[in-house]
Amino acid sequence: MWSEQFHIDGLRLDVAYSLNRTFLEKLHRVCKGLPSLFSDTGFPLIGETIHSRDYDIVQEHLCDSCTNYELYKGLYSSLNDRNMFEFSHSLKRLFDDGGLFAGKYPLEFADNHDVSRFASVLSDSRCIQIGYTLLFTVPGFPCLYYGSEWGLPGLKSEGDCALRPPVESPAWNELTDYIRKLIDVRKNHPALRYGDCRVCCVTNGQLVFSRIHTCPFTGRTEKIFVAVNCTETPAVLEKKAGTPGGYGVFDGLEGSFTDVLKGGQRQWHGAVTLQPFSAEVWLKD
Repeated sequence: MWSEQFHIDGLRLDVAYSLNRTFLEKLHRVCKGLPSLFSDTGFPLIGETIHSRDYDIVQEHLCDSCTNYELYKGLYSSLNDRNMFEFSHSLKRLFDDGGLFAGKYPLEFADNHDVSRFASVLSDSRCIQIGYTLLFTVPGFPCLYYGSEWGLPGLKSEGDCALRPPVESPAWNELTDYIRKLIDVRKNHPALRYGDCRVCCVTNGQLVFSRIHTCPFTGRTEKIFVAVNCTETPAVLEKKAGTPGGYGVFDGLEGSFTDVLKGGQRQWHGAVTLQPFSAEVWLKD
């Protein structure tokens, strides 16, 4: 079988939004009969979609997942504009109860072969670790474009060769170490893979959201809180009453938390403090 011979574990369908749905149903049936190393439900299909009108391509009889360009755009522009409301809006629109991707797992990315590299599109390189922290903690599943794990640059305006250069050997660096840690954290915490996502607090430069998952077998609930500050000054997020989603509205965090990225414990009594250009991932003890 060709899929086994060439170690192919799934298909990404280019411009899947233009495919005939009857053909896609037939392709789905064929692929579900192929073996896959990463799925016990058969050979996965991932469709390229650009606009939200095409997200309905993710259905049991069509594609298993699709590209999430909405969150991709919000990722870099929120960091560049210091406007976390854009990213927060997409999280709620896509993953709240009744959201466009509720109960689904889109492909999340910071860059790919069709767009400028993440390291080049960011206006402030101090935000790159924040961006990858968000990528690895939102719902869906993260996808890394080769070379971007060590910050390879490339602008779309310079053509395909700039985006898709040959790489003779990896250039492992501090960013690579950081992304490796994010991968481990995601693997070790089911809440980051399967949990509900809720925005807890948003301001122009700061965002806090939760990922909460209850294991259907053990009944154990895991609560993860992700907090980022993309400004050059420390930020104290105080408890603040108001309409959920309003500027700085925050119920606060209470109790003991484990810092799963850096190690150690955190004690919060309502307000939380975020250092400049920081990204935190806390597990509620």
